[in-house]
Amino acid sequence: MAEPLCESSFVGDIDTSAPFESVREAATRFGGFGFWKPSSLSNIFEPSQNDVDEANIVASELEKELISKEGEALKVLKSLESIKGIVEELKSKLHRREDKENCDMSVLKELNQAKTNLCKTTEDLAAIRESVELLNKRLEEERAALEKTRERLNSKNAAEISKEIQRLSDDALEFSKTGEEARFAVDKAVCEIERTRSKIKAAELRLVAARKMKEAARAAEAVAIAEIKDVTRRRRRRETLQEEILEKIEETAQEIRSSKRTIEEGLRE
Repeated sequence: MAEPLCESSFVGDIDTSAPFESVREAATRFGGFGFWKPSSLSNIFEPSQNDVDEANIVASELEKELISKEGEALKVLKSLESIKGIVEELKSKLHRREDKENCDMSVLKELNQAKTNLCKTTEDLAAIRESVELLNKRLEEERAALEKTRERLNSKNAAEISKEIQRLSDDALEFSKTGEEARFAVDKAVCEIERTRSKIKAAELRLVAARKMKEAARAAEAVAIAEIKDVTRRRRRRETLQEEILEKIEETAQEIRSSKRTIEEGLRE
């Protein structure tokens, strides 16, 4: 779950960790690797109730495996929806502060791409869930077939029963292969989550770098403005001093001219 995003720093820490530590762990939680192998039919000579009981046990195990896989797929889907909500919240904050901060548009584009990837992964998991539901339906059909097989035990001969059991074994093997494909799809979804996590982290780092560059530009601009103001003040002081000197020179010249006129008038007398 993500930590609360700090309003002052704008960029929060997002926990986009995958639901599983590794793909192998995810595969293990979905039932592990390998295929279900049907029992050998070489020892079947005549139909018995044990054959039906054994088939029922296999169907029960398949049903439990399907329920487990469906639950795990739902957990992964919920985790993806949570990550999608976090990306939406981050995008909303970016939009609210876009006019004030002038955030780097390339960073926003990467976050949108991350959101698109998450949506695609969510759709893939939804398709997996539909596949699991379809498999569950097929399991119900197999159980119904087992019931019919039990009814036919008293009316069919050994060859027909052996053929029926062989058909059920083949269906179970095919069913197991389909389950393996579903596990592979989940593994692929987990890898997609890990890639999305890396992209979101990279976008956050680029956003922090962009903000630092803007702060540095503002600081440089403030220093330049201060220097300009200082030069302007000194220039104004020089201009004021020059004006004062010119005024004093003008006053002295006037006094000299006045004294000269006085002297000339005295000489004339």
